This record gives sequence, structure tokens and C-alpha cells, in this order.
Amino acid sequence: MYSKRFEKETFKEAVRENVRTLYRKNIAEASPQQIFQAVSYAVKDIIMDDWIATQKAYDEADAKTVYYMSMEFLMGRALANNLINMTAYKEVKEALEEMDIDLNVVEDEEPDAALGNGGLGRLAACFLDSLSTLNYPAYGCGIRYRYGMFKQKIENGYQVETPDNWLKEGNPFELRREEYAKEVRFGGNVHFDKDPETGKISLYRKIMNPYLQSHMICRSWDTVIT
Repeated sequence: MYSKRFEKETFKEAVRENVRTLYRKNIAEASPQQIFQAVSYAVKDIIMDDWIATQKAYDEADAKTVYYMSMEFLMGRALANNLINMTAYKEVKEALEEMDIDLNVVEDEEPDAALGNGGLGRLAACFLDSLSTLNYPAYGCGIRYRYGMFKQKIENGYQVETPDNWLKEGNPFELRREEYAKEVRFGGNVHFDKDPETGKISLYRKIMNPYLQSHMICRSWDTVIT
């Protein structure tokens, strides 16, 4: 086991308690999605102490830290990834089987984090995995796309894009860090000039306003990955 604090009975009780406190249900009444959430929070609890200890060690050593910035991160599904990295997959699977829960069914309830859709995102994810394997202090900094990149489907022979609401049920492996929120100001005007005959946009022009009257709040989120 990666964490010496992992104990099967303690883990099972944590899953039951999470179902009770999050949904006011028992295991038999909980839906697969609710069980996924409960299992994920139980796993995160195991990781958290090690995560805090690692951060403290880096702070005390004043270690140089890598900050890898990317517009995309294709990290994959966090539950199975964390269990494998903790070398606890077999133990968790056995614990859940004793509760009549199929880990494979639970894993299928987790949506892929829609934070990218191409080679750039996969490269960034592999780079972070390599940094972790080599024990380098590192963070991946990206954009938390609320509705993902997009979903694609074919209607009447044409591709149609729709939002990917991957955060509909929430993400149990992330932490909102409000203390790191920053205000970003912006301003200006956007004009679309259309061709009067075809209706197509013939010119895109943005005139910046020296007075930045609008603003948005950029919030920070941590994702718990071992």
C-alpha cells in the first residue's frame, strides 16, 4: 500500500458514512453515481494526509518547483488512476466486493475530465506523470473548462457541437481554493461586419477601451492526484 493508513474496514465504514452524510441514504438505496462519489471521497481522504505532508516537505526544503502551463490536460479518470498509483486497487476492489459493490461499475460513473481533446492535453498529462515518477515538485496549471471542450454528434449528415457538462454531478477529487482567486479586468468593443448579400461575417474588429470597466474573477482549483 502507498498509504500505511489504509485499512479495509475503515475504508468500508468511510464509504457508508459518505453515502449517509452526502445523500441521507444507506448503501442499498444509493445510486451508482452516489456510490462513486462516496468511494471517491473515501479515497481522497486517504490521499490527503500524504499530499499535505509532501507539500510541507517541499516548503521546508524550499525546493525549486516546476509550473507546467497548458491550455489542455487529458488526465483521464481520477478514481482508477489514484487507486493504481496508491497500489491499492486490489484492496479497494476486495473491500467493495464485500459490500456487494462492483468497482468496475463504480468506475464507469466517472466522466472523463473534459479539459482537452488532442495531443497537447495528452502530452501535458504524460509530462506531469513523468515529473511525479521522478519525484520532482511540480504543478500543472490550466483552465477548468466548465462545459468541457464540446461533444460531437451527427444530425442530418452534419456535425453538431454541444456542451460537455462533465461537472454536472461535481468532481469529488477537486478542491476550490478561494484564497487564490484573482480579479482580471478587461474592456473594449467587438464588432461583426456582415456582407449584406450573403450575411457572412466579412470583418472582425476589436477596439480596445483604455478604461477597463468590466472584470471577471479567476478562481483556483486543486485536483487531488497521487
